[in-house]
Amino acid sequence: MKFGLNRVDSLSLADEAALIDAENELRAVVERGFRFLGFPPRIERLFFHHDTPRRRKRYLILGLVAVLIYNIYCFSDMIVLRDIYPLAWLIRLGIVTPVMCGILLLVYLRKLERFTEPMIGSIVISTSLSILIMLLLSNDPNEIHYHTGIIIIIIFGNIVVGLRFVTALVCSAIVLGLYSALLPIATTMSVEAIINHSLVLSTAVVMSLIGNYQMEAELRRVFLMSLLNRAESIKLAQTNRTLEQLSISDPLTGLYNRRYFDAALEREWRGAQRSGKPLSLLYIDIDHFKLYNDTYGHKTGDGCLVKVAETIRCAAKRPYDVCARYGGEEFVALLPGTDLEQAAAVAERIRTGVEKMCIAHESSHTSAHVTVSIGLAGGITNTIPGPYSLMDAADNAMYQAKREGRNRVCAFRGLE
Repeated sequence: MKFGLNRVDSLSLADEAALIDAENELRAVVERGFRFLGFPPRIERLFFHHDTPRRRKRYLILGLVAVLIYNIYCFSDMIVLRDIYPLAWLIRLGIVTPVMCGILLLVYLRKLERFTEPMIGSIVISTSLSILIMLLLSNDPNEIHYHTGIIIIIIFGNIVVGLRFVTALVCSAIVLGLYSALLPIATTMSVEAIINHSLVLSTAVVMSLIGNYQMEAELRRVFLMSLLNRAESIKLAQTNRTLEQLSISDPLTGLYNRRYFDAALEREWRGAQRSGKPLSLLYIDIDHFKLYNDTYGHKTGDGCLVKVAETIRCAAKRPYDVCARYGGEEFVALLPGTDLEQAAAVAERIRTGVEKMCIAHESSHTSAHVTVSIGLAGGITNTIPGPYSLMDAADNAMYQAKREGRNRVCAFRGLE
């Protein structure tokens, strides 16, 4: 369950950010309780969307069971309501059963989904009313046994089907009201018997509603706890991801750190050996960076490092390229599946990109702006003794670029 007010309507279990936002509200609901079986609006909407599919399946299965059980009593009609059983069959098979099947079809097709609860509740009312009508029409002395049928319907709806408490309460009240209103004219029982049957039905209604309330309260409690557990799991996963990211990245530039790069170099080198594809490495050093720090200060120097890092990231931007800050002003870029010619093009983009930023460097002996020297090495790894031979070759090429005047790219070709 994921909440800023602008995110409430789109709340969903998959929305991790909103679930974290909602955590405090969820905890408040748990602490406050929900004796009236209601959540704050946005949590209630989430509960409804979460609970509806489960209820729909349950209603369909138990609805079909209810149709079967209801019509099995056709045999009882022949025994108990001998004077009107053809009419009782008409009521069961010709009116109530088609209504029940029609409602179940609407639920199955997800038509009028907002009214699923009232429609299922109407089955409880219509079946109970049909029995009252049969009692009203029959003069058979055995009809007294049919009063228990209404109790069965109430218990089935409130406990077995498990209507939502509000629906169960309304339906039970309607059935109890109809029973109290029609019973005196629907039976020849004595007043004492009528009172007794009314008390029995009332007791069944109250007890089934208590059970229904407890079931829904537990369902809601489990729902809230599952959300809180999910929120905790998401927060823990986010913390782990953050810690993992911090462990492999440079906090200043956001590039990978030396530890991650070394592991990536060995991994990519082994992969290149298996595939036979080339692997290239760039070693990048900012020219006269100590003089830059001495002139402009370390804070400005940090800003320069960030800008250079972003230029490197933009030049080596394939998902599998690995860019890292390797030392103070030294950067490296690992380029899988890239030969020397292609790597040289990437290196030149980095060099010119840094130069075009025109970061002032009045203490530089090379240029009026910040520049970089880049060494590169690469080739088919079968010709390379090991991954750090590639690193050493690129490092040597970088120093060669510095010896030749800096602000240039030099390639080590002894590995080809």
